Amino acid sequence: MNKLKTYSVAIIMVLTILCSQWVFAQEIEVLTQTVKYANHYPWITFLSEGPIDWFENDETAKVQGRAFRVVVLTSEIYNTIYLEEITLGREGCCKRLAQIRKFNLEVFAKEFGFIGELSGFEVIRWVTPTSFEFRFREYSFLMSGINRSRVKVKRLSGS
Repeated sequence: MNKLKTYSVAIIMVLTILCSQWVFAQEIEVLTQTVKYANHYPWITFLSEGPIDWFENDETAKVQGRAFRVVVLTSEIYNTIYLEEITLGREGCCKRLAQIRKFNLEVFAKEFGFIGELSGFEVIRWVTPTSFEFRFREYSFLMSGINRSRVKVKRLSGS
């Protein structure tokens, strides 16, 4: 009977470790929604622009580079997240908002098991022109592929 208890405890410990590793290594895809026009600027509580990705192929092209921005809005206590694409002309002139996409915070929260209010989104740092680290509540995440309609989100750590 003692061996059975020992084996049961060992199996439970192994499963717990495996499940916790899966949760921290979990990566999901979230479909973003294109927004034609958004007059969201009065509600911005945070805006971060990533590094500019300069194109080197045609110096006469109207668009010479692009950057992405993460825009966090707060209405009462709830966050809304927009991903914006900015284009730039020669030598950085003619900056233009090219595209706005809304990140589905509800799907993200559901997939990672968050319940309650959708608040606490904070950009930490840009990793590449199309990826950045962020914190949601007490957890750190990496969002990548923000130049695509489906972005990838991976949990990095948690408390």
